[in-house]
Amino acid sequence: MPDEVLRGRLTGLSGELADYFINQLAIQRELKGQTCPGEEICATSGPLLRYRGTPIEQVCGGCNLRHTKENNGPQNLAYAINTALDLDEVKQAGAVFSYPESLSAYEWACVRGLQRARAKDEQAQQAKQREKENNQVAQNRLRSMR
Repeated sequence: MPDEVLRGRLTGLSGELADYFINQLAIQRELKGQTCPGEEICATSGPLLRYRGTPIEQVCGGCNLRHTKENNGPQNLAYAINTALDLDEVKQAGAVFSYPESLSAYEWACVRGLQRARAKDEQAQQAKQREKENNQVAQNRLRSMR
């Protein structure tokens, strides 16, 4: 999608993407990394095979992996989500993006959204770990007082 079409949409895009990705990261953690295998695989070895003849939406709607199903995000963010994930994949393969020339403003907004989500997720995980450690220390103190 060209930048000219999206120029007015850039404001807030990183934040919306960050919110979406934060939610997805939490779901992935909750499901211990399990994701929807996709309709083709599910139709040959999963619930779609077991419930043949039942509408896909109904079968998928009852699946605990439905939130990880490809293209299951908000439609207004679908292109941005895919852009962020594609650029992240390229970056993980070794690409380096020099700011601001290498990417469009829209692409930078997509990258920032994913980076913000990961940073917030990491902060939340560190806070949970600290809380867990503090609780363990408190429990150990109580045990030693007995």
